[in-house]
Amino acid sequence: MADGPKRIQQAVAYVTSRNDTVVSAADVIVTNVDAETMTASQWAAVSEIRNTVPDATVVLRVHTVSWKHDRTITVGPFFGILVTQCEGPFTLRREFAVVDEGV
Repeated sequence: MADGPKRIQQAVAYVTSRNDTVVSAADVIVTNVDAETMTASQWAAVSEIRNTVPDATVVLRVHTVSWKHDRTITVGPFFGILVTQCEGPFTLRREFAVVDEGV
């Protein structure tokens, strides 16, 4: 997640009331898991991709970003749809961000 350090830095400032903490990409941990449940709009987005690319594996992923120095400081969850497809000797993977107003 490209803006993970910025989001964690904002969370650190909010939680600790300190604005002098600098968070770099090396200071964050991004965890990813397959979603166990999804909203109706997430299901619609996953279904649309599955219908468009029927040979692909399509899964909803949940991402959380945490600070290495204090794992209780996290931001997320953020959702993405991971699409994996084999084309000849190549395995193609692309993840699309999911913006879900219901979450």
